[in-house]
Amino acid sequence: MTRLSTQRLCTCCLLVVPLLLNQEVDELSAQVRLRWKFRAGQQMQLKISQKATTTTSVNNRPLAITSALEMDVDWTVGKLASRGAAEMTQQFSRLAIKFQAPDAEPVEYDSQRDKNPTGQLLRMANRVQPLLDSPFRVTVGARGQITEVLSSPDASQTVNSPRLKRFISAEQLASVLRQSNLVLPEMAVSVGDSWETDSVQVSPLGEVKLTTAYTYKGIQERGGRELALIALETTLEEAKLPRLPNKKSGRLTRHIQSGEIYFDVQAGYLKSSQVRQERTTEKLYRGQRIETVDQSVTALQITVL
Repeated sequence: MTRLSTQRLCTCCLLVVPLLLNQEVDELSAQVRLRWKFRAGQQMQLKISQKATTTTSVNNRPLAITSALEMDVDWTVGKLASRGAAEMTQQFSRLAIKFQAPDAEPVEYDSQRDKNPTGQLLRMANRVQPLLDSPFRVTVGARGQITEVLSSPDASQTVNSPRLKRFISAEQLASVLRQSNLVLPEMAVSVGDSWETDSVQVSPLGEVKLTTAYTYKGIQERGGRELALIALETTLEEAKLPRLPNKKSGRLTRHIQSGEIYFDVQAGYLKSSQVRQERTTEKLYRGQRIETVDQSVTALQITVL
């Protein structure tokens, strides 16, 4: 290669490298403001699914129960409140549950499919139907914070079976909904920026404090839309444990929760999310060590009608 060609190549490199560096810096420093954009009368359909496995081991002998929950939720935005918040009604239009215990026939119910249930399915339908007939009132802020979830008293009292209450009580459904949601940052963010939210929830072992860290990963194209990718990691600590006899007390030994959320910045709504959770508790009962591992994957898909 001639000296002139070498000089030209070096000159081109000197010109191109700053351009590439500037482009990379621009991509990293570009800020986005993440906000819900509610409109009065706006209708949204939420499809939520959760697959879970609960494995209980007594002296290292495991026993697993699997479950699958699907629910369709219709949101209708009513009155717009201050600072971009909205008051809306939330109506369950479909609930489907399937759970399988060892050495037992699977129990499966779908409110849309099973219109004339009998036997055990009829008892389940009688407990589920009031939830379907009772709209929730939900207040959601522009950052996605669910400040109020109310149901009618009848809806909260219908599920009196301990096994069913774990899956389809109003409290459990609200918990699944919150798990699928996110709280957006107060300020505009750049790639790599993180923010945290704290909450206290009631668990079988008492009150626990959840700290969720969100990290903005940048814009990705999915389904022809440019969506903001947000990763989440949640840590849990015991905030307040009830005073129980020693034989019934337990402790949390492990908790992991992580996931990905896609937010439509231009349209202003959460498009989809997937959250994975694993929690391990243990206790001693009559000299036996009992360990319970709860694993779940919760997916949310939102469509604006």
